[in-house]
Amino acid sequence: MVKLRLIDHLGVVDETLGKIGARDVPSLLIFNKCDKADAKVVLEGIRARYPGALAVSARTSQGLGSLRSRINVALPATAEGTGRRGG
Repeated sequence: MVKLRLIDHLGVVDETLGKIGARDVPSLLIFNKCDKADAKVVLEGIRARYPGALAVSARTSQGLGSLRSRINVALPATAEGTGRRGG
């Protein structure tokens, strides 16, 4: 089961996005520190509740390739040939 604190936190994030008119802006749900000892159990609950979420580890680079791919899909290049938005 996903920890209630996490669920509460995500609820606050969603509420805040609604208040600033950004609830419909595309976003990615990323969980860092997936290399921690207790992460496996927590991640199972997260994936069950949030199937589109990504788990990454900044320390070990686990999941960063998937994150890059998702970012590239979510933020397609608008500057010709640069792979970046803008210039």
